[in-house]
Amino acid sequence: YPGGITGVTLEDELRQHPARVIENAVKGMVPRNRLGRAVLSKLRVYAGKEHPHEAQNPQPIVLE
Repeated sequence: YPGGITGVTLEDELRQHPARVIENAVKGMVPRNRLGRAVLSKLRVYAGKEHPHEAQNPQPIVLE
């Protein structure tokens, strides 16, 4: 029907907006209240391997 519900397959969504798939999955798992909104506001999802955050650089400790 014209103006009816339109659906997007997971394959198409992954191709066009891969980060949105993860965001929607996390959004479905968090509670729907103030805490859930706070968690989602801190969520950062990047589509590729590159991101602006550096990981911790642990140094091995030699125990003798």
